[in-house]
Amino acid sequence: MMSLKVMLPALALWACGRAMRVRKEAALIQEVAQEYTESHKGNATAKQKKESACKGRMKRLTNNERALVTDFNQIGEGTIVGSHSLLVRIFGEEHDGESFIHFSDIQQIEVDREFPSHYVFGRGPSSNRRRRPVALDRPNHRRRNTKPNFIECGHRGGDGGRILCSNGETPYVEADLEFTNFIICPFLSTLVSEGALPVKQEYTKAELREATELAGLDEETAETHVDGNFLNNPIGTQDLWNMEGATNEHVTSTGISDCPTEITDCVGLWTTPRVEHPFELCKVFSTRKCRMPSRDKFHDLWYAVDIERDDYWSVKELTCFGERAVASGMAIDRDDDSINRRLRRPDQFWV
Repeated sequence: MMSLKVMLPALALWACGRAMRVRKEAALIQEVAQEYTESHKGNATAKQKKESACKGRMKRLTNNERALVTDFNQIGEGTIVGSHSLLVRIFGEEHDGESFIHFSDIQQIEVDREFPSHYVFGRGPSSNRRRRPVALDRPNHRRRNTKPNFIECGHRGGDGGRILCSNGETPYVEADLEFTNFIICPFLSTLVSEGALPVKQEYTKAELREATELAGLDEETAETHVDGNFLNNPIGTQDLWNMEGATNEHVTSTGISDCPTEITDCVGLWTTPRVEHPFELCKVFSTRKCRMPSRDKFHDLWYAVDIERDDYWSVKELTCFGERAVASGMAIDRDDDSINRRLRRPDQFWV
């Protein structure tokens, strides 16, 4: 039996008045993907098309690269391009207004769940480094390097947390430092692993927004990012250890940090009758039987994005990956019209 994400009506009414503002603000977080989205819809100007992030090297994704875009969370908000671009901006370097990150640095976050050696938590955004670094209660190195990569039902972590399984239900992970690999957001997983967020089952919206600002995002972008994650979650708390298939999971996934998820029977802005935020919901299920995180899939994504072959990712290269995916007919962003078409072709992720 699949679990159903159900919103509390009273709290949902509280959030409903904010829904329009949240959707408007969410556009900010997608600015790095705006160019290919407009081009795909046929609304791009000649200048926009000429200034493609792919610099004249536009080509459709190969079959192997297509496999990097998995799942389809119809009520999600974040995107592969948008989320990875934020990682570049937080943990990378900036030169002449361009943001870059080295292969070893993004691998530490995506796979090892550690801060890059040069990174200092608490400095705030690159445009304002007046804050003092935050002293972290970092777990010892041995514990961070002995964490399981696979869900094992009944396993108990070093802090007493357990992995609970029931027939037909998605496995449930209790909070434990040993289980941070099962937090499918590499950014939040790294914050917990490094002691920037405490180890506990649920986190408030205010806690996550503050940590995101301390990590390096400006206040407006941090608020937009967190609002998008809480778009269909008016309760105001999130269980980071069990986000597989949750309402805040991204529209699509690379499979680096999470397993395939069955997402069915969704109702939302595209359905008849139309269901507004924050009442969108789906039935979800995942066996969570895959390696988390997957170093091989990270390497595949790295190669697909790094078209310059210089061991750096730039925001422009990530945007180019999005352009190529859209040119290949893939749905990587939430678009209610494309969702309708996707539902008519449930076997594929084509727009």
